[in-house]
Amino acid sequence: MGPHKSVSRQVSREDVPSKANIMNPLFNAIKELGGSVPILEMDEEVANVLKLSNEVLEILNSPEKNNQPTVFGHRTAWVRTNLKKYGVINNLKRGRWSITRKGAKTKKLNPTQVMKYIRELPQQKPISPKQSTPEDILDLDDLQTETPRWAKRILDILRAMHPSAFERLIQRSLYESPGFTQVRFELYPHYL
Repeated sequence: MGPHKSVSRQVSREDVPSKANIMNPLFNAIKELGGSVPILEMDEEVANVLKLSNEVLEILNSPEKNNQPTVFGHRTAWVRTNLKKYGVINNLKRGRWSITRKGAKTKKLNPTQVMKYIRELPQQKPISPKQSTPEDILDLDDLQTETPRWAKRILDILRAMHPSAFERLIQRSLYESPGFTQVRFELYPHYL
């Protein structure tokens, strides 16, 4: 008798759970891992809960390009983005996700309801590289005709802030921006 050949089924993109099926395990992973979790740890927990094999986890988004993220990683990234838009998780520090107050009150997510909410959000206007000042980016002419009260309120709050509080706000904003991993401000004596 010749060597025994095992017949194994080839895995495909269809073996990777959908974003809807990833949503609650990902949300629960953040909660169960302490409420503030790095992406890798979160994705490992989701993969364990969903009992995904290494073969399924290693399916590339674009098989002809080895540097592309995996389908699983791509889908979990989209789930995180959608849950952030929904308001139940947030990433205050790059690569680290946490539960918001709304998320802490939420027991289970309804993926259909979440996606309906996301689809109904107003589309953001893309920022042109030619727009260089905050006024250009915000397009204050539009703000003044549509919602002048909230824009004025924000400016009033910013102007009333103590300089050190304003620095902390900017520091936190930079932490959340892509490309900024270490932000340090020095207080000057005239601010104290």
